[in-house]
Amino acid sequence: MTTRAEDRRTPDSASTEARPAASGRPHRRRWPWVLLGVVAALVTVFYVGGGYYFSSTIHHDVFEVRPGTPATAQTGSLTGFTPPADGVEASVTMILDEDHATPDKYANATVGIKVGDTLIVAGPATASEGATVTRPILDLVGDVPETGTPAGVNRDVWTSPNQLGLEYAEVAIDSDGVAYPAWVIPGSSATWAILIHGKGGYPPEMLRMATTLHERGVTCLLISYANDPAAPRPAEERYGYGTIEVPQVEAAVQYAQNEGAERIVLAGVSHGAAVSLTYLETSPQADAIDAVILDSPPADLAANIDAIGDTRSLPVVGLPIPESLESLAMLLTELRYGLDFDDYNRLAAADQIAAPTLIYQGGMDTTVAPSVARDLAVAMGATATLVEQPEAQHVGSWNVDPEAYAAAMQEFLTGSGL
Repeated sequence: MTTRAEDRRTPDSASTEARPAASGRPHRRRWPWVLLGVVAALVTVFYVGGGYYFSSTIHHDVFEVRPGTPATAQTGSLTGFTPPADGVEASVTMILDEDHATPDKYANATVGIKVGDTLIVAGPATASEGATVTRPILDLVGDVPETGTPAGVNRDVWTSPNQLGLEYAEVAIDSDGVAYPAWVIPGSSATWAILIHGKGGYPPEMLRMATTLHERGVTCLLISYANDPAAPRPAEERYGYGTIEVPQVEAAVQYAQNEGAERIVLAGVSHGAAVSLTYLETSPQADAIDAVILDSPPADLAANIDAIGDTRSLPVVGLPIPESLESLAMLLTELRYGLDFDDYNRLAAADQIAAPTLIYQGGMDTTVAPSVARDLAVAMGATATLVEQPEAQHVGSWNVDPEAYAAAMQEFLTGSGL
């Protein structure tokens, strides 16, 4: 009897022969799960790594205290100088260092150009070719400078009241037994202004405001506060946006009252504006303030970080930063550094500020989003006056149009009965 080959297969050989087909189907189905796992891993790395990176950036840019220097926005060297003379327009020409030449974000602004011991107050650029910029001379303080000399462009313009022809005194404001240096520029009235500069800054930053206030007869007190280069630093070495600086403002207000102030204007720029808002919302002596002037106020840090983040992009790839990544970065900032962004939100109680308030904001500001200043004005209601300068950089509304800046302040002070 003949046995067919297929009949001689044992059960084991039959099952062994069937295994490849059976095992092949699960293998073919496995690749989507592998791909999904890879994608999940990449997303996790993107969010964890990106969140960690951006939380470090937020802390560095917003909170971290770093040694400050007077604001030199650009550096270069003097290549031409035409002194004031009859029938000749005075001008200054400088070539900017490569890092500052493109773009020249101060081309439309009035600036101070420091050349050695000489200060040149120069208007917006009248000519620009590559890194070479020519500006009209508005004022010359010091000797005629030599060409080829290193020069620095200063957004704050002046470094001392003396350069404006103003007398001043250096004083110390005592806050909890600590002396904080300040300047007093005396005026002719019983109205005083407390002027608070931005983080890492110096009192000269407030001279642009002080010129208009002084013309009105206001005595100007330009103060320093915790974490200033010349002042003591708290142990955490972190800018507080008012959470640690209010006692110095209270001491300054008390100093002014002791010196005979009957009316007080509180003025702050950037971080100094946030300090001013925190004082107005939290200090028991806030009712001593008769008017408020703010320039580029970061009234809500979380909203500001979100708005500025929308204008920036991811490193390398250049794509927009996802909202979810921004939210994670802010959460990690709170967890890593022991912060709570609710502590830096001045919008919620802004309607409780009784004093009339003037708010300046630059439309080209990439440090404090214009939307944050607008939100503050809306939150304050009828007490707020918002003046926007579309072409201005951060704290640069005065520089773009000094006359309009001064006129708005004069009108505001008159309307406030000061």
